[in-house]
Amino acid sequence: SFDCGCDMDDVYAWVYPNQPYNINLCGAFWRASLTGTDSQAGVIVHETSHFIIVADTDDNAYGQPACQTLADSSPSLAIENADSHEYFAENTPSLFMPEIAAEGSFPWPAFMPAILESIEGGLRQN
Repeated sequence: SFDCGCDMDDVYAWVYPNQPYNINLCGAFWRASLTGTDSQAGVIVHETSHFIIVADTDDNAYGQPACQTLADSSPSLAIENADSHEYFAENTPSLFMPEIAAEGSFPWPAFMPAILESIEGGLRQN
């Protein structure tokens, strides 16, 4: 559920990780674009990733440059970073490169192999 009663103007949203799917939307959320980088859609992905039953992420880095630095220096922390999940979902700027796709490969961000391995591991356990 979405609670629109947050009166913090400079905050996008917040959650309690142990209360799944209750997202508090704040002032900055309503000023964000619907899609694209740092969008309303991305904020929902970011906040949803914090829920323990989803990905139990932290806020280890904010913003694309900081997330890229984190992915390069510590992929395991990037996997656990909510903005990394947001930027992967938003995919802006687009990661698609026709010349690489024609060769049968895709230019994954540095942290993606570990995320996929973590997801596959979780699926095998369930």
